[in-house]
Amino acid sequence: MREFYTDYDRMIRLACPDYDLCLDHIATKIPANVNSVLDLGSGTGNLILSILKNHPMIKIYGLELRQGLVEMARIKIEEPNVSFIQKDILSFDWPSAQCVTSSLTIHHFTHEQKKGVFTKIYESSDFFLYFDRLKGKNGTEERKNLEYIFDFMRKNGLSEQMVQQGKEDMARNDKPLTVKELNSILKSIGFTYDILYLNRGFGVYFCAKKE
Repeated sequence: MREFYTDYDRMIRLACPDYDLCLDHIATKIPANVNSVLDLGSGTGNLILSILKNHPMIKIYGLELRQGLVEMARIKIEEPNVSFIQKDILSFDWPSAQCVTSSLTIHHFTHEQKKGVFTKIYESSDFFLYFDRLKGKNGTEERKNLEYIFDFMRKNGLSEQMVQQGKEDMARNDKPLTVKELNSILKSIGFTYDILYLNRGFGVYFCAKKE
């Protein structure tokens, strides 16, 4: 979906319900005493912009694999306290940060890769705020969630060809967890968590280490 990534900031809002609302959930829930954030899969920097509105002086690192998205982010965000790094999340060679955030990225990884990423986050930071697509608890719910997304795209004027490309891309690349599976992994690692938002296959979590 080359068109999607070359016009990402517009297209993501036409394809993902409540996108900005979910970013705001993360940005407003970062604890006031946090002085550094690592954003995994930072894309064009939309979550970073939301964080800056609430924490303008916080140090932020954006980690993103796609060079084109990194370049867009650097043009859009020219702040001395924000740095962008082009690197694969799965390399685990991350800058140290008190809080880790991620939006619409980790659902592309396998189950074992997800567990490795979550474990690394737990070991290297105090807080984790996470927005991603989640799988329906059964086949019926998953089909309804997907149709909701595709209908949302149509209502926003995307062509049937774009909708079909979205279906194919999600079928090929998405490996979302169910809420039950995600909760189980987080608990097994040691996280406590609050679900800040959950609707039709999208969720926002606030995670912290057990006291």
